[in-house]
Amino acid sequence: PGAIAVMAEAGIDISQQRSQALSEFQPEAYDAAVSLCGCGVNLPQAWLLRPIFQDWAVADPAGQPLEAYRQARDDIRERVAALLAQLPAGQG
Repeated sequence: PGAIAVMAEAGIDISQQRSQALSEFQPEAYDAAVSLCGCGVNLPQAWLLRPIFQDWAVADPAGQPLEAYRQARDDIRERVAALLAQLPAGQG
């Protein structure tokens, strides 16, 4: 509920989204992979070998006040913007 609330503040409806297992995705289909937990070294090797792999240690706001969710949202937004700025034209 906290994530839904703070994303709604940003004009994004995630109320129908769900968590998905990593096994539902094929790493070869992605040029970039980002881990948000700071534990990316534990991912299968195929994910670590993507042309772009970044391991961001974003604080987990679960169980915290809404401000913690806002901080996580804003941190991710800034990091995504920086990542997109690094990509060659046409890849963002």
